[in-house]
Amino acid sequence: MHKDFLSISAPQNSEMLVVQFKTNGSYPFLHLPIYQLNNKVVNGEAIFGKEILDIRTEVLNKNEASHKFEIIESWLIDRLAKNKTPKLELVDILSQLQTKPISDHNTIVATYSKTQKHLINQFKTYFGLTPKVFHRIFRFNKILQQIQNKQNLVWSQLAYEFGYSDQSHFIKEFKEFSGFNPQEFIKSDFHKDDEINFFPIDRKG
Repeated sequence: MHKDFLSISAPQNSEMLVVQFKTNGSYPFLHLPIYQLNNKVVNGEAIFGKEILDIRTEVLNKNEASHKFEIIESWLIDRLAKNKTPKLELVDILSQLQTKPISDHNTIVATYSKTQKHLINQFKTYFGLTPKVFHRIFRFNKILQQIQNKQNLVWSQLAYEFGYSDQSHFIKEFKEFSGFNPQEFIKSDFHKDDEINFFPIDRKG
């Protein structure tokens, strides 16, 4: 799980097969506390052992994309550990963080049946980050949705709408999560991309 933005290099004409887990869905497949992978790019062999190399070879030997996905799907189903799925109470809190404003944060956290420390530990194990950081990330994702394909944005108004203490706080967090300040982001036309969570750093070629 990455709190900060992540830059991934991809040579021209290269191909990627990406498995993107939902926030609450990776632990049953990875079988290790998610916080151990925070802000890291880890070699697959370190997590899955030699089997990931065998899967890679099998995927490379298939020409059809559908066949490649079938191999990955079958492999993941075999790895699924249902006893490692998060409890509904944790998933419910995560859902509230995703849908409610950050001003409601303390109220949401207070609904947990155990201590706040226990909640943080559970979040880090199953989801990777603390509830507070997740709430900030969810807020940022809503901002990206809000500004997508928009013109003549008033940043101070946007900062106020999403509960930032001031415009400086908003700009700092925007850059932390995207790698750009808001003006750079708009100037580069990233807000016009369909995939709002993925920004091409180099558009040449």
